Amino acid sequence: MSNITQVAGIVHIDAYGLQRPDFKRGPIRKAMRASGREVAIEARRLVARNAVSQAGEHPGKDTGRLMRSIKPKIMRGGMAIAVWPQRAALGVTDDNYYPAYLWHGVRNGAVRRKDHQKQADNGQGWRIAPRANYMTDALASCAASVQARLTIAFADGLVLERL
Repeated sequence: MSNITQVAGIVHIDAYGLQRPDFKRGPIRKAMRASGREVAIEARRLVARNAVSQAGEHPGKDTGRLMRSIKPKIMRGGMAIAVWPQRAALGVTDDNYYPAYLWHGVRNGAVRRKDHQKQADNGQGWRIAPRANYMTDALASCAASVQARLTIAFADGLVLERL
């Protein structure tokens, strides 16, 4: 039996009790790549939907850099794939990771405390209000087709002679 886990844009499959020669990895890797592409396309679509976003909406597209940075990456071994905005494609060289600012938001007049804890509301409101999480929404909207594709791939890749 296989167990499909979905957590924040990552799909990972555990094949309990199966040894490496018990299944062909080719069909599974192909389905993983297709599933990653599908989730990435859906996430890009959610980001590109509007030009200016408000609090609680998905981020808007201004320059398109965030949208172009959303890419799938197949993990070593091919049994997991992750989709996220990649730092290199965003042009980030320091600790300023823009998707994190969009998700958590930034308060006006915010100064990092020495103990790195969340600062109290200073009454000045949000400079960047938190936006909706487009990655989890993309995965949720593609979950049924991804699960169906991976189920078929496991059935195709299973070697029955050894069982």
